[in-house]
Amino acid sequence: MEALEDKSRRRDLLVDEDSLYQFYADKMAEHGGSEVVNGIGFEAWRKQVERDNQRLLFFTESDVMQRSAEHVSEEQYPDQVQLEGVELELEYAFEPGKQHDGISIDVPLPLLPRLEIEKLDWLVPGMLADKLEAILRGLPKQERKHFVPIPNYVKELSEKLNFAEGDLFEAISLQLLRLSGRRVPAQMLREVKLDPLYKTNIRVLGPDGKLLGQGRDWETLQAQFGSAAQEALDRAPKQHWGETGLTDWSFGDLKAQVIVRHAGGIEVEAYPALVDAGDSVELKLEMNRMDAERASLRGVARLMLISMQAHVTQVRHRLPKLAQAVLYTNKIFNERLLQDQILISAVLQLIDQAVLPRTEADFRALRETVRANLYDTALERVQFVTELHAGYHRISKQLGGKVNLQTVPVLNDIRAQLNVLVYPQYLSQTPPQWLAHLPRYIQAIEVRLEKYQRNLRQQVLWSDELGQWAQRLQAAITKAQTRGAVSVELLDLRWWIEEYRVSLFAQELGTQFKISEKRLKQRFTELAG
Repeated sequence: MEALEDKSRRRDLLVDEDSLYQFYADKMAEHGGSEVVNGIGFEAWRKQVERDNQRLLFFTESDVMQRSAEHVSEEQYPDQVQLEGVELELEYAFEPGKQHDGISIDVPLPLLPRLEIEKLDWLVPGMLADKLEAILRGLPKQERKHFVPIPNYVKELSEKLNFAEGDLFEAISLQLLRLSGRRVPAQMLREVKLDPLYKTNIRVLGPDGKLLGQGRDWETLQAQFGSAAQEALDRAPKQHWGETGLTDWSFGDLKAQVIVRHAGGIEVEAYPALVDAGDSVELKLEMNRMDAERASLRGVARLMLISMQAHVTQVRHRLPKLAQAVLYTNKIFNERLLQDQILISAVLQLIDQAVLPRTEADFRALRETVRANLYDTALERVQFVTELHAGYHRISKQLGGKVNLQTVPVLNDIRAQLNVLVYPQYLSQTPPQWLAHLPRYIQAIEVRLEKYQRNLRQQVLWSDELGQWAQRLQAAITKAQTRGAVSVELLDLRWWIEEYRVSLFAQELGTQFKISEKRLKQRFTELAG
């Protein structure tokens, strides 16, 4: 019954100790226990009366409740919540100022990286209204004044929000717009300083059920325990996970998904990946499906090259020399590295539209297609690389030497752009659909260099803006990586910025799609908040 008080955060639901004393005193008086004066006498009396009624001394809810607790229902204050298909225990505490005050959720270590933290923001239905009121009262005064009386808005929000569907703050922002016509950015709502009570306390449990750590900031816990969670995944009791030094498809099927059972009976979905290790490949489990597929694509490409080594050697000998292309990039590459990148890039191009092979038979069939077209595709890549690196060289020459201090922000912006376009692994790490546009991005830089001094002040402003976009994107990717949820769309924002650059500095070259500052902002908001 005390749990009801913890859930409702009230200490006036239960009767006091004097009332409990009177309950027993009345029972004893009614059933011949008035003369009992010690423990021995009480036990003798109890055994006698319980022969007729074993539950004589049991409380009923009405005996101990001085107020109704109908509002503290299982629906409003559940004892478990299902996340990632696993029932996780919730515990309530009404101890203001203590670490565990409010709601705590017990999370086994392997589940920590996959925790649906958006759902935790909603707390439980019985606590949502209080959190909504705290958020509205925490808004800056110039915003808060549009939502008075606050209790009325809280009531409307509570009725219109679909509990635990999507991002809480996005949902509040949308409903406030509908209710008042005023748009409050979700980020502003998210940044309201709230009592810790309004964030779920996450308790990370080890294989033996012991507490490893706890806190209300998932990202901090993930930074502290994320590597241990991955190690627990790597130790999964499967035959091939963690196998290294593979030079052929000798490991059976590459399943799209597996269920890994951990200590304590916790079952976690994991995604097998074939990982490029340079002179071999290895098998490991990833916690994110997209990470596994992205890694496996490069792993398959590497395994194809390794497993048809004789043919690859012939292709290497037939390809043109790369000394000039290497010199163009001021020796970012050596010839062997550049040739290896060209071959990997060629294979990735050839399998880009194919279904990722998951059986040995599919792998060998796709490899024959690659074998038949490898030389021609690699030869095209050599020409592509030579021309691209020549443009890189021309730009590098213009960036060298003495410069006017006023031009430094612009030239530094161009250097930063160049460094993320052309680097030692750009051929294998740039998605084929975007790799094809690199010559246009290089050409756009050259166009910019031709005319940037005509409007230097605006160019400096644009450089600063682009630097902020790059920082914002990196922060969003880092945050998503911490959560194990980096989407293709988020990664592609990097190429939206490149298209935006073309629209600013070389409109005559055209863009892949319509792009503007407004569209870029909208896309960032959609994907990164």
